[in-house]
Amino acid sequence: MQLDKLTKELERSWDPEMGFLGRLRDGYFSHDGCLETLRLLKDIHSEIKRKEPSTLDRNLVRLLWYIPTYLVWQKDFLMERKQIDGQDYDNVCDQFLTALSEILEIP
Repeated sequence: MQLDKLTKELERSWDPEMGFLGRLRDGYFSHDGCLETLRLLKDIHSEIKRKEPSTLDRNLVRLLWYIPTYLVWQKDFLMERKQIDGQDYDNVCDQFLTALSEILEIP
């Protein structure tokens, strides 16, 4: 799949009504949505590795860089709503951080 299509799919994951990341703000954690979003990040990584662009699209970076901070900010709210166990959520955050480190690489 082309990187621009994957970027649009990632943008949909931020949708407040339907997207995995967007719905976290309302205190809703979807295990399926989580797995789907992690799969999407793996697909983005694969596409970047395949094409080896010298730069990444600004919109893609905008959608990616905020994920770790956003996940941390949503933790207390999700714990209050008993949507996911704290240790399980920490593991999810680690999985996202690993996926993002593979995409953006560590300096």
